[in-house]
Amino acid sequence: YEKSVSQMIGQYMATTLKGCSQYLKTMDNIDAVFVVNKLGISTQAYWSDNKTANCFVGNGILNWVYPKPPMNNYHYHIHVKMKP
Repeated sequence: YEKSVSQMIGQYMATTLKGCSQYLKTMDNIDAVFVVNKLGISTQAYWSDNKTANCFVGNGILNWVYPKPPMNNYHYHIHVKMKP
């Protein structure tokens, strides 16, 4: 399951982050955990408190439909290091 979600996110992440970078002066690291219900919909998310993460979560992970997980309320973690 994690492999299929990672492949899906990889396809959408670049587009979402490109959109975020168009109006943010600097890009910060992203650390987010989101919960996917049995239908593949993210019902909750928790993320690092910065503008990059807010943009990514609001325009990305909360809007995408994921593959159906092996169990209800599957927690998925994503971390993106934007700065050295």
